Amino acid sequence: MEESYIEICTRLGVEARPEGWAIWNTWAMDGQPISLVLVDSGGTEGLLTNWSRGIEVYPVTPLPAQVVLTRQGWVTPMTLSPAGARRLGATRPTYQTLPMNPDASGGSASPAG
Repeated sequence: MEESYIEICTRLGVEARPEGWAIWNTWAMDGQPISLVLVDSGGTEGLLTNWSRGIEVYPVTPLPAQVVLTRQGWVTPMTLSPAGARRLGATRPTYQTLPMNPDASGGSASPAG
């Protein structure tokens, strides 16, 4: 991302904190892309490390207490899970960022990737 950590936090409407945030790109129950801001950055890092090695780690639904904010659209590049990459026929992680509506919030999450 081209923005600084402080700029991203400001844009998302969350306070910058030393331990950081995890941002998950996923889909709402109606199929719309959403971004989840989570407090568990360590667990997310472990999940992505496993996925980068082709290790499928599931389920990947965050606990409700971990979700701080939900936004419509993807606010960061997308990293596909191994299953998501196979489903789309991708051989490398696929990155896509959708415009974010800063006034929109809400939606429910389904498993990522």
